[in-house]
Amino acid sequence: MNPKIDKLARDIEKTEKKIADLQKKLELFKEEKTRLENEDYGDIGRDFHLTPKELAEFLKAHRAGTLTVPEAAPPAGEQEAGHEE
Repeated sequence: MNPKIDKLARDIEKTEKKIADLQKKLELFKEEKTRLENEDYGDIGRDFHLTPKELAEFLKAHRAGTLTVPEAAPPAGEQEAGHEE
């Protein structure tokens, strides 16, 4: 066989192996990212003293765009404009 064809066949095989290895590595990175995101959600739930059910409901509402957040009250000591004494 032509030596150039042999070399190209070896290069193709080598490149396909590299691609397969990188795809495995990419999958591991994605799994690790998901694991860390899940830990963050768990930490947030614990910080706000939410049960797993409450956290799930909160995340579903957020995803659906139906989450309502109450308006924050002004910090103590601040007055609204126009009500100065």
